[in-house]
Formats: sequence, structure tokens, C-alpha cells
Amino acid sequence: MGKPVEEKPGFRYVRIPGQKRVYAAETGADPSVEFEDWVDPDLLRLSTASLRRISILNYSLDQTFGRLINQERIALVRNEQGAWSAASGELSQPRIQQVINPLGRLRIKGVQPKAPDLAEGLREGRVELSLQTMLSLRPRGFHLSPMGQILAAEGELSAETAEGLVYQLRFGEVVTGTAQALEAGSAQAPSDDRYLFLTLRHDPKRQQQYSGSAEEDGPASRRAQALNRQFAEWFYVISGRDFELLRGGRKPAPRTPPSPPTPAGTSASLP
Repeated sequence: MGKPVEEKPGFRYVRIPGQKRVYAAETGADPSVEFEDWVDPDLLRLSTASLRRISILNYSLDQTFGRLINQERIALVRNEQGAWSAASGELSQPRIQQVINPLGRLRIKGVQPKAPDLAEGLREGRVELSLQTMLSLRPRGFHLSPMGQILAAEGELSAETAEGLVYQLRFGEVVTGTAQALEAGSAQAPSDDRYLFLTLRHDPKRQQQYSGSAEEDGPASRRAQALNRQFAEWFYVISGRDFELLRGGRKPAPRTPPSPPTPAGTSASLP
């Protein structure tokens, strides 16, 4: 759909995709071009009432030597009465709640497609290291270690639910560009938004631990498979504020120079 036709109220220019001919059609439609009007903004589809454990691994990636620096581990657990506490790491009760709240309302601000071979591998639970994969990962702050571990520029968080769903959130580099530009894959204006690399799996052992029963191919497993296929396609963009809260209020560390390219042609299972 194009612009309204001048001096012809109620008509718009329209074109069938793949065809050159343009028509003037009478229609009351007023389509939005805003990104958020075309997607379900609720990224995780997660109820905080189902959360049982949250593990935060704050670190920065030394891209020159391929090692983690400034590491900090925080584990948050929920007891049978529903109260949260820090099992490891120092985090006050207000900070704990600030970590939990964004998980139930995490909103997409933009997306960029992953490289086709990367997306295909993620759907199958593996990552094939190729030049195309590296060119897709590195500009956004994600790297594949020689051991096959996906590392992120600004650490990661895992969230476990009573159904045995394990969400893995990896935080990448700062994004530049508007939501509309992000959807199109371009980047222009500076912001504090962050790239997010998201995966999801079902762990029957965790489901047994939290709920007392487990199903290898039950509703939770099928839900994880469906959502993970969706997550495999995209690099997501979240707000800088949500990024900071999910890290327990920790500020990102100074950047280090990028490392030289890793030889292509290896593959590894997704950890």
C-alpha cells in the first residue's frame, strides 16, 4: 500500500508484490509503518510467577585474547514460600526484584535477521562456524569460542521456570539505529539499546526438581521447540534500561580491541 491518491478521497495507491503495475484502489485501510505495530512485543512470553532460579554471569569479553574478564556470578533462587534470595553474589532485595520484573515484560525494540546458516544450525541445536556466521555474530558482540561456546560482549543470564524451561539471554554490543532501521538491517543513530541473542530449551530434570514430574515430549518441550525456532531467526534488540536491570544494575566494562578472525570450517553443539 502506498500514499493516498491526491484529490481522490478514500483511494490509495496499491501494488501487488512482484508486479510493476500500480493501481488506485478505494479502501479505508490506514496501515502503520511502525515496527511495534507488526510484532508481538512480549519477547519471552514468560510469567514471573513460574520463575524458580535466575543465574547471572556478568563478564566482559577480551576480544584480543578470547578470554573473559571482570567476571561476576550471581544466583537468585526462589523458596517454596515464593521469596527470592541471592544464593551467591551480593544483590539487595530491591535489586533482585529489578532483575525479575523485566523478564515478565521484556519488549522487542527491533530485530535483525541472523545469517541463514547460523539460523539453520540454531534450529537444530548446533552452530556451524563459517565466515558468514562470524560476519553475522561479531558486529553485534557475539563470538564462538574454540570450545564451541557462544560468548557475549556483556555477559549472560539464564532463567529457569517450574515447567523446566531454561531461557538463555546473551547481551551483545550497543545498537545504533531506529527501530524501523533495525528491522531493515541498517544502523544510523546512536542509542543505548543492546543486541540480545536468545535461546530456549526444555530440561526434564529441572521440571522434575521444581514440579515433581517431567515429560520428555510434553507441552513444555513442544513450547520450547516452537519458541526456539522463532528465536533462531533473529538478533533481538532490547532497551539499555532493561539490559542494565537484567545485569543486576551493573554497568558495562570498557571495551577491548577485537580479536583476529577465527579460522572457519569447524562446528560445535550449542551449549
